[in-house]
Amino acid sequence: MLMHILPVAVSLPIATGGIQRDDPIIFDQEQGALLSLDMQAGVFRPVFSGPDVLNNPPGVASPTDVGGGPALGRSVVGAMASGAGREVYIGRSNSGVGELFAIDVFTGDRRLLSDDTLLFPGTDEPVWLSVEWLGFDSAERLIVLTFRSVFAYDITTGGVELLSSRERGSGPMFRGPRDGLLIDDSTLLVSDDFSTNVLFSIDLVTGERSVVSWLNQSAQADWQIFNDANAPFPPFLVLTPDDFGPGPVTSNNGLSDIGLLDGVVYASGVGVYDNGPQLFEGGVVRVDLSDGGREYVFGTVFESVTSASVGPVIRRSPSNAPGYLFEKGDNIVGAPDGRLWFNDRFVTLDLQAYDPATDGLETVADLVPQLAPGWTPFLGGTDGSRLRIRDIAFYRGTVCAADLDGDGDVDLGDFGAFAASFGSVSGDERFDAKGDLDRDGDVDLGDFGAFGLEFGRADCLD
Repeated sequence: MLMHILPVAVSLPIATGGIQRDDPIIFDQEQGALLSLDMQAGVFRPVFSGPDVLNNPPGVASPTDVGGGPALGRSVVGAMASGAGREVYIGRSNSGVGELFAIDVFTGDRRLLSDDTLLFPGTDEPVWLSVEWLGFDSAERLIVLTFRSVFAYDITTGGVELLSSRERGSGPMFRGPRDGLLIDDSTLLVSDDFSTNVLFSIDLVTGERSVVSWLNQSAQADWQIFNDANAPFPPFLVLTPDDFGPGPVTSNNGLSDIGLLDGVVYASGVGVYDNGPQLFEGGVVRVDLSDGGREYVFGTVFESVTSASVGPVIRRSPSNAPGYLFEKGDNIVGAPDGRLWFNDRFVTLDLQAYDPATDGLETVADLVPQLAPGWTPFLGGTDGSRLRIRDIAFYRGTVCAADLDGDGDVDLGDFGAFAASFGSVSGDERFDAKGDLDRDGDVDLGDFGAFGLEFGRADCLD
């Protein structure tokens, strides 16, 4: 019956999440809310998973306001990546418990893919302990950076492959990774916070590790790289301030993030400046991977690796923002629009973008004016009322809500899945939220009309 009337159902309206390819998605680590940004309008769309912080104030909003499945809740650390289908992936940990979630951007449903019961083969060590960065190097393989290892996780089979750690690969060992960056199929860059304050390069095939460049002024006094056991890692690596080429560094407190734009690696950081215009100031440098040298871009940076904790420093505002003091040291991301995007995890809830070609800085969107009364940035409230943007991911999946299997088209396979839940309501055993395209709690003729509008599309991943 449904197949017979499919061709004439295309005149009915469709209601989808509206997300488009390359739209930014933000992950709030305090409450577990996920939102996408409408790039044309410059505003955030309704929450697609988690507590509805745009409509419900603190005390009313629930972690399961939007979407089904286990709630994300608060994450002490976490990272997000967009997959090739219709889900984004979040690795998170809180109170010593680590987990990996997949979240459907159209239904908001959350799937717990893996938790602390998954151990590295032959050990009693949970793999999801303190996830700092996630990134796909293929449709099924997720590269994961934790505080002591790099591994690959197959989102289809659940298999784990250890890529680099104390047990695999040689070379200096990172101790407190802050951010990761895939620069090709076999190389991961890691910015390290704890003690070393350097940029590592990791060969994902052999597990070998090497130091590429300095990032922070606050390097170890003896310029040595330590291993995780707090003893010299053999062979003992002694660095000097002159290693890795000249140039400024972005921070004196170990907080450095890295991003890739047009083949160029950028590093951002936030420093503490007791004698500056404000306590926290941030800056951006380019990193030359051939010799480790750093080139100043804008913001506030230390003149060299050996600068004193109060200077000398370099300050420069973008050309279109005289006097502006940059402090968005978090989540520097090379975006599809040719700009570097940033956010601040503590003071604000806005997104900013810097264009290296024009030396222009723009506030792209600010979440605060859209929030329900009572919600605040992290430093402006208490645990039950504050929000904090932990990560930004640019959506790489399907833009068709009727692409139920997320393979890039709306074909008979999707129709079969839709038909299997047709006529069901939420709570029924065969109800599938993916088929409820108008989000009203059932799969009926309204949803069938919406499906018909997209049936036959083969450009859902273009």
